[in-house]
Amino acid sequence: MQSCKPVVWNRKEKHPMNTELYSIQDVRDELLWQGYDMSCEEIMNWLRERELLVAQNGSFSNKPSAVAVSCKWLVMDKQNYDDGAGTSVHVRRLLITRRGRACILPHLEHYCRVGRKEVRS
Repeated sequence: MQSCKPVVWNRKEKHPMNTELYSIQDVRDELLWQGYDMSCEEIMNWLRERELLVAQNGSFSNKPSAVAVSCKWLVMDKQNYDDGAGTSVHVRRLLITRRGRACILPHLEHYCRVGRKEVRS
C-alpha cells in the first residue's frame, strides 16, 4: 500500500462534504481536499484496525461494530434496484454519519500526518 502523501487540491472547487451521510469515497475526497492521498482500501483497513468494522465468519466485512453504531458514527445503507434484466439486486454499503465524520476524520488526518507509526488510539 502506498503511504499517505500530500497532494495538490484546487481549493476553489466545491468542498466535497456537504451532506448528512458520507461514503468512503467522500471521506477520501475530503482527505484529498485537506492535502492527503489515502485510498478507500486504506481507510477501510484503518477502520477495521480500530474495530469500527467487524469480521464475520473469520473474514473482514464492512459491517459497523456495535460501538460504531451506538456512537452513531457508521450506518449501513441498503438499496434494491432492478438491473435492467428483471433481476432485483440488493446493494449494501457503509456510510459515515456527520457525527462519525466529525470524530473519525481528524484521526485520519493525524494518521496521514504522522504516517504508519501511529499507535492505536
